[in-house]
Amino acid sequence: MDTSYRPKNFVKEYGSTAKSSSPKIIDLSDRNITYAPFDLADHFKSAKVLILEAPEGDFTYVKDTSVCYKYPKGNMAIQMGGLFPFAYSEGSHIILRDNNIGILHYDSNGKFVETIARNLMPAMKYDRRAKHYEVDMSKVIESNVVKITGNELIYLTMDSTGIGTKYWYDLENKRVDKIEHFGTGRRGIYHTPTPLNDSVSFTFVPSLATANRPLLHMFNPKGDTIATFMNYLKYPDEKFSAYAQNMMQVYTYTLEGKNYFKQMLNDTIFSITSPTEISAEYLMKLGRYKQDDKSAFWGTGDDFIGVGSVLETPTLLYINYGFGKDYENWDYKKPFYAVWDKRSDKLIHIDAKNKTGNKAFVPNTMPQSLPLLFDKFRVSPQGKIFVCYHRHTLEKLMELPAFKALPAAQQEFTQKIAAQLGNKKLAVMVIQ
Repeated sequence: MDTSYRPKNFVKEYGSTAKSSSPKIIDLSDRNITYAPFDLADHFKSAKVLILEAPEGDFTYVKDTSVCYKYPKGNMAIQMGGLFPFAYSEGSHIILRDNNIGILHYDSNGKFVETIARNLMPAMKYDRRAKHYEVDMSKVIESNVVKITGNELIYLTMDSTGIGTKYWYDLENKRVDKIEHFGTGRRGIYHTPTPLNDSVSFTFVPSLATANRPLLHMFNPKGDTIATFMNYLKYPDEKFSAYAQNMMQVYTYTLEGKNYFKQMLNDTIFSITSPTEISAEYLMKLGRYKQDDKSAFWGTGDDFIGVGSVLETPTLLYINYGFGKDYENWDYKKPFYAVWDKRSDKLIHIDAKNKTGNKAFVPNTMPQSLPLLFDKFRVSPQGKIFVCYHRHTLEKLMELPAFKALPAAQQEFTQKIAAQLGNKKLAVMVIQ
C-alpha cells in the first residue's frame, strides 16, 4: 500500500439517473384492500430446516431481544430485536453473522466448518428489569459481512476506536487473500465501500446536517472518487430526534448480480447500473398518504404511509409498510404486509393474522417447513430465502393465538424443531 498517496475526493461532474428508467409503479395509495391467500409453495420448490451448532467453548447464541448500545460519550441507541443472527449463502457455503459470536462458516448441510471472525463483547450483559441486553461500545470488537461472491467472503472488523479492517477471505482454501485498513467513525462499519466490480467500489454517506450533499460515492482501487450521486431527499433544517437519525439508513442488497438500494424515507428502489449511472426500478405510489419531510423525520404522521423494509427475490418483492410509528416495538401502529408479484405485475396484501408487527408470520404448505417470520428472513444473492430461529423466537411464536390456526402438521413440526434448540443451537430454514 502506498501510504504517501492522497486520494482525489472531489469531482466536478456527478453521476446521473438513467433517462431510460421506467420503474414499476406499486400503488400503495389505493386503500380498497382485499387480502388474498399467499403461499410460498407457489413461488418456491422446496424448504429445508438445518440445525446449526455453535463451536465448542464459550460460544452461545443470544436470544432474540432488544439491545441497548452505550457509546463512549454516554449516548445510547436501542435497537429492537438487534441481537439476532443472519444467514448468508453462496453455493456450498452458509455464513452466519451473530452479534455475540461473530462470523461463522458452515457447509450447505449445516455442519460447522470454522470461525472466521470473533466478536469481542466482554461488557455485554442482560438487564432483566429492562428486558434487554446492554453493550458497552467502548470495549467491543465487532464484525460485519460485506459481500459473498462464489468462494470469496468480504467482511469487516472494527474496534472501539473506530479503526477498521476489511478482509477478502477464500472460503474454499480457508485463507485471507487481501487486507485493507481504514479509519472511520463508530458507525462507519455500515458505510464502508462495497465492490461493484473488480475496479470500482461504492459507499453511502448520509448526513443529517447536509441536505444537498452527495449520498452515493464511487471509488477506484486507489480511493479516488470517480463519481458521486446527489441525495434525492431534502431534510428539514432543525434539530432531529434519535428516531430521525435511524431514518437515515440506506438498505442495500444484491440479487442475481445486480446491486440495489433504498433510503428509508425514499419511495423509490434504485439499482446501480454502472459507476456513473443509477436506475429507478420500483416506485411506491403513496398519493395523498405521502408525508412531508418533517413529519417523516419525527415519525408524527399517523395518517401517512411509511415504507419500511423491502426484500426481493427473482419473482417477488416483499414490502412492509404502515401508518404511524409504534416506538415501543419500533414498528408501525397499523402495519401492512404486501407482495409485488413480478410475474403478473400485481400487488398482493397478505393477511398475516398476527398484526403486532415484528411477530407477523405467514404459514407455508411446503412439507417440513416453519412459518415465515417477516422480520427475520433474508434473501441470498441467488434468490434463496434464509430464516434464522432461536428457541426463544419459536416459543414466542407458539404462544400466539394465530399459531393454533396453522395446519396440525406444521404446528407439530415447529414444536419438534423448538425442542431441539438452545443457546448453542439455531435453526435455519432455507427456501429455494
